Amino acid sequence: MFAVALACFAAQSSNLSTVKVDWSKSTHVISPLIYGANDSQYHHVKWTLYRFGGNAATTYNWENNFDNAGSDWKQSSGYGWSMRHTPASMRSIPAAAIINHQNKALEIGAKSIVQVNLMGYVAADGDGSVLESEKAPSKRWVRVEPKKPTPFSLTPDTTDGVVYIDEMVNYLVKKFGTAKSGTGVHAYSLDNEPGLWHHTHPYAHPEKTGAKELVQKSIAAAKAIKSVDPSAKIHGFAPFGVYEYMALTGAPDWPEIQKKGGYAWYIDYYLEEFAKASKEFGQRLLDVLDLHFYVGGGVIEEGGTDAHLQSARAMWDPTYTEQSWLGEVHPNFFPLIPRIRQSIKRYFDGTELAFSEWNSERPTTLTGGIATADMLGVFGQQKLDAATWWSLLGDKLTEEQLAPTRSAFRLYRDFDGKGGTFGDLNFAVSAQDRKSFSVFASKNSKTGNLHLVLIGKRRHVPVRFSVNLPSSGLRVLSSVGFGQTYKSALEPVKCGSISGDTLTVELPKQCAVHLVIGK
Repeated sequence: MFAVALACFAAQSSNLSTVKVDWSKSTHVISPLIYGANDSQYHHVKWTLYRFGGNAATTYNWENNFDNAGSDWKQSSGYGWSMRHTPASMRSIPAAAIINHQNKALEIGAKSIVQVNLMGYVAADGDGSVLESEKAPSKRWVRVEPKKPTPFSLTPDTTDGVVYIDEMVNYLVKKFGTAKSGTGVHAYSLDNEPGLWHHTHPYAHPEKTGAKELVQKSIAAAKAIKSVDPSAKIHGFAPFGVYEYMALTGAPDWPEIQKKGGYAWYIDYYLEEFAKASKEFGQRLLDVLDLHFYVGGGVIEEGGTDAHLQSARAMWDPTYTEQSWLGEVHPNFFPLIPRIRQSIKRYFDGTELAFSEWNSERPTTLTGGIATADMLGVFGQQKLDAATWWSLLGDKLTEEQLAPTRSAFRLYRDFDGKGGTFGDLNFAVSAQDRKSFSVFASKNSKTGNLHLVLIGKRRHVPVRFSVNLPSSGLRVLSSVGFGQTYKSALEPVKCGSISGDTLTVELPKQCAVHLVIGK
């Protein structure tokens, strides 16, 4: 039924738009780490990267496993969000939440990112809500220091009023090995959305985070981590969005620093300071510039469903205007990925790029699923190094609610139900019609098969186009996807026919399809 409903019929050649793929050489290897997640409720998706982080993790005390929910939930301290997936039987084990996270990552064959605490304080107890009169420093909080002045212990002292970042890393290395071993923590994230600490954790960090403060804390933590596990990657600084990229959400000392350094945005200063510190330290202290990006509700409010389907273009397309207020007020910072890479090239060349929190908005809807599939294609095409999706919807989702985003990820990670993946070698694609559809092209270096993910963005009529192939004699080996008649899983679809060295395509309304082409 679904194959019939999604069937694509031969297109009229006179109506064809032309897509050009340069099959002569691959532009880059697609990082497998772009298909990651923050939450475990989508455990049936074949994640490649798994992140332990978020607002609560900013106050997670690895010695006693308590965290403080801050303004997310009544300033409450206890076995909170950080421990939500950890069995109660593990609560007496130091770093139980991280151990459970790492075990889960190893179980599903993923690498992991673990957030460390830079804000200054973590939860001291599990006694519920912290009162305004108990702001840090007080007995409700434990101080955080990057480096322990005395020898490490595998039984941390929970009575000394301080926790150490390097001691935690040492604890994890002793349990799992180094990052280089393949079983250890792959990367450490230098906290989470620091420009919002005064909002998310007003009783631990009531003042706005300083531009210089964050850099100093970040560099100190990076040195402490690298001193214990030089092979672990360092991610920073996990800002929530463009305003934090620009000004660290109004850091009080930023205007003076910006003027003195001539920086376009805070990212520039952050990168340059890490470049200087790395040279002095003798080792790279920031491996990955790690950002958060959410397609804002303003995009959908301003432009509706059509704008939602176009939203991934803000990441890469210079002909596109981002449809929220950001695109109008700050057009010079879009398209986002090329603009960020300009800063990396100038201030700390060689730094990788990741989005450790991202979401295409409304992930339980068909449009959200299509937009998610489009964004994943962009991440591969734009040579992103890592990405971990955040659901925004909590843990308790039904199979029907999970379906659109699950299918978007499966399109790249398990399109055939047997672990089949999008190819690992990217090829450049050019198309004049960027509004109606997206095409992402790759090759599997092991099988030699070509892979195309096709995103149809029209809501009322099909879209027709042709794609050149590297040679004649090829055929469609597999074709699966989802669209307006979508129910709960990827279905076989017929949307492409090959004649000579040309693939003719007709995509139905709002759909995402994965074609495998070979001999």
